[in-house]
Amino acid sequence: MHNINQVADLFRGYPSHDAGMNEQQSIQSWSRTEYTGPGTAQRACDHRLGPIAGLLGLACYVAGSLVAALPRPGATATAVTTQLAAHRLAVLAGAGLMMLALPFLLLFLAYLVSLLAGAEGPPYLLALLTAFAWLMLFAIIAADVIPVTAAVWQGASGIPPGVTRLAADISGLSLYSLGAPVAAASVLAPSILIWRSQVLPRWLAWLGVAEAAANGAEFAGLLASKGSDAGGYAAGAGPLLWIIWAAALATTALLRPRASAN
Repeated sequence: MHNINQVADLFRGYPSHDAGMNEQQSIQSWSRTEYTGPGTAQRACDHRLGPIAGLLGLACYVAGSLVAALPRPGATATAVTTQLAAHRLAVLAGAGLMMLALPFLLLFLAYLVSLLAGAEGPPYLLALLTAFAWLMLFAIIAADVIPVTAAVWQGASGIPPGVTRLAADISGLSLYSLGAPVAAASVLAPSILIWRSQVLPRWLAWLGVAEAAANGAEFAGLLASKGSDAGGYAAGAGPLLWIIWAAALATTALLRPRASAN
């Protein structure tokens, strides 16, 4: 009887019920494979894209800072004017590199906040504080670069020395003493969350504490007009430690196992 049904199915032009079910299951299995595959590849790409963007942004900023070599706070008006006039192209190129770093760092920030929010959970207070602190820090970087770049672009030798020094002081104070509390918040908020959740290695939190201590010295330098901490310079330790900490953050995020990142 079973053979008769198979022959009848053959003449009718369609497979038996069991064959149809097997074919349907095969199609569904193939569809699931095609659908989930690209999604997994996309998540893996996103997992790498943010940290790589962060490292590229930090590299651009460091290169720009070294090329521009802006005057430190407390320099005399004559020294500032002479330095900016003698290195016009270098300052403009360095400022361009520092501003170019910002889009890459914004992309890394989006990745970082997503990572921290997933580790923290609602109401995401520390993750949101991280986002706001980093965005404010980026605005401070822009405020640091723009005035002195405008003075150099206009021609520092043709501007009264007092005006040129004022532009340099605005840049220096925003980068060091006045930006120190925001820089500390941008480090401490994610460091606390990293320590609690261990979403990244805990030694990053200790490095963050060291950076925040340097920010404290920078902020205290607001009251000093002479010496190594004039204007919060503090031997340049604050920005250096922040860059080291952020680079370590991006590197450890990039090296995280893919399974734990999804």
